[in-house]
Amino acid sequence: VTLLKYGVHEAIFAMLPSLMNKDGLLVANGKGFVTREFLRSLRKPFSEIMEPKFEFAVKFNALELDDSDLALFVAIIILCG
Repeated sequence: VTLLKYGVHEAIFAMLPSLMNKDGLLVANGKGFVTREFLRSLRKPFSEIMEPKFEFAVKFNALELDDSDLALFVAIIILCG
């Protein structure tokens, strides 16, 4: 349980790029799409919080990890958390 508590944010950030691309974010089980421009138009600090996550997602998605690679990566994050 302690490992999960300390590694949950990192694990979420590792799984979030699968829902993001350079243009926006999938929401509601893939049935909705929020554009990056809309997120930029929101009040601070939310707009400033999301931009680095998009930059990370673009770089992380360039690795082209499949589900098993991502599962192993998240397991390592949790164990090292």
